[in-house]
Amino acid sequence: MKSDPNHAFVVERCSHQTLLDHVTAIHQGQPERFTLPCGFRAEGGQKSHALLLRNGETVAVGSAAQNGTGARLITSRLDRIKPDSTELAALIEALGGAGELVIEQALEQAAHEATALLSELSLHTKFQLTLYRFDVDSDSIPGSHKSIRSATDSDIPLLAEWLCAFGTETGYQHPKNDVNFEAIAQGNINTCAVRLLEINGAPVALGQRARSSTVGQNRIGLIFVPEEHRGHGHAKQLVRALVGEVLSEGAIPCLFSDRKNPISNRLYSGLSFIESDSLVHLAPEQS
Repeated sequence: MKSDPNHAFVVERCSHQTLLDHVTAIHQGQPERFTLPCGFRAEGGQKSHALLLRNGETVAVGSAAQNGTGARLITSRLDRIKPDSTELAALIEALGGAGELVIEQALEQAAHEATALLSELSLHTKFQLTLYRFDVDSDSIPGSHKSIRSATDSDIPLLAEWLCAFGTETGYQHPKNDVNFEAIAQGNINTCAVRLLEINGAPVALGQRARSSTVGQNRIGLIFVPEEHRGHGHAKQLVRALVGEVLSEGAIPCLFSDRKNPISNRLYSGLSFIESDSLVHLAPEQS
């Protein structure tokens, strides 16, 4: 626990369940009152979590991989109070210190200031993201999840090839990084719901989603169609199938999209996803 005598706030490390309890209480049946609840899943206990409270009221929550890799996911209330840079710095420190951040756009300046309080790191905007949620009141008919199958260990070589292509195309992987994509593929199979769309028995597209839901929402992750299979509507078919799968489990599908990718944004808008929040992915400058 960390507090500041000059500020009426406290940061507490917490369990995944405690974090969910706080998010659920803030939701009060209205998902839009707290951003990003879908991203705090603690797969296999591999994440650490923390709460930022001011005068006993939850202001923000955060989650980070315990091994220090990946981005720290931080979110705050959408309705009233926001953390200032000092409070945000304390929350970031509790999650492992300065590093990559995924944070709502309204907190971008505070995130830069908070990072400066903790280290000499200089952050740049790696991605500008839109959070979409599926409009359950729309007339859109989800696809049959019977058209996709779960990936298995025998698919790892193919998954590794496609994950490498995805990382190169999107810029998620820095060219200087030595990445073991087979290990990533194995990790994804172990912790996520990895799905393949097949046509005539051959895989043509890859999709991932969370295995279980958080606060009634389930995040659809990576969607990838290799170049040789594009132009046939496979991405649309895959997303519709994933939507059908999530809805059949009683959850609401949601996903992130790069704001600079008009193809993806048109795809999701056309499938009855509506914009819910604007986010930024901040990363240290590469030397």
